[in-house]
Amino acid sequence: MEDAEVACSQMGCGKATSIHDKAHFGQGSGPIFLDNVGCSGTETTLTSCSHRGLGINDCSHGEDAGVVCSDVLPSPTLTLISSHSTVSPGESVQFKCTLPRQNYMSLNFRLYKNGVSVQTQTTQSPATFTLTVDTSVQGQYSCDFLYQRSSSSTSSSRVNITVVTLPTPRISLSTTNQVTWGERVDITCSVETQHTGGSFNLKTGSGSVIQTKSGTSVTFSFPKVDFANAGSYYCQYQTRVSSREFSSPLSSSVDFTVIGKPTHFSPCQFWDYGMFCHIMVHVWFFGLNLKHWFEIMSW
Repeated sequence: MEDAEVACSQMGCGKATSIHDKAHFGQGSGPIFLDNVGCSGTETTLTSCSHRGLGINDCSHGEDAGVVCSDVLPSPTLTLISSHSTVSPGESVQFKCTLPRQNYMSLNFRLYKNGVSVQTQTTQSPATFTLTVDTSVQGQYSCDFLYQRSSSSTSSSRVNITVVTLPTPRISLSTTNQVTWGERVDITCSVETQHTGGSFNLKTGSGSVIQTKSGTSVTFSFPKVDFANAGSYYCQYQTRVSSREFSSPLSSSVDFTVIGKPTHFSPCQFWDYGMFCHIMVHVWFFGLNLKHWFEIMSW
């Protein structure tokens, strides 16, 4: 019976149900390649079993052996070749559908998503399926196979694919685009996503990250703006899903310029013939603050 099991497996059929001798299904024709075949049942092909030698025999086609295989095909195994089952649009995912034993027959393999066939392939085991990721790729995948007109095998185990899509964040500026030197400026970033627990980066027009805050709605503040703060700013949301980092697209930009820095006042002026200074002296007299300007000239 072990010989029959190997024969059925090699042809991609189910388990052996019966064996027959003396050309039960009719005599074959042509050379006889194997005689005195002895299999343990674990071999992948009949030629891997013990025999007298390829083409060596002392029999005739009247001794041809036959086997009946069941139409219950073994269940294949679906594995994910790609590094991650959590992916983002634009990436690729690869699956491998493999039979329990090596098979040298061409079989019809089918890949399913949520029970619906999405790809087919005729090849020897294993079959490799490649998908380019978009939002429709998310789901539960399985595979099966069939041989010629036989019924299909039972379904494989399932592999889950999760697609992380982060929307473009919103960004807003608390003031007009023209800010007076020393004023406060707030930039608010927000995003609507199921993938919470991430953080926002505030980036300059050159791409440098200048501030980071956790949350899906955050405010970045410049308490007293200086000329160095003027320019363009963007938001980008980042989060970790299943041990992978994912980033949203950059938001639109907000821009502001800084004007009106107070001029520096010096109490002294330098002339060709000396220095002239204005000094105010505060004198408190019976609770009254009496202010007086003194002019000092030095030569």
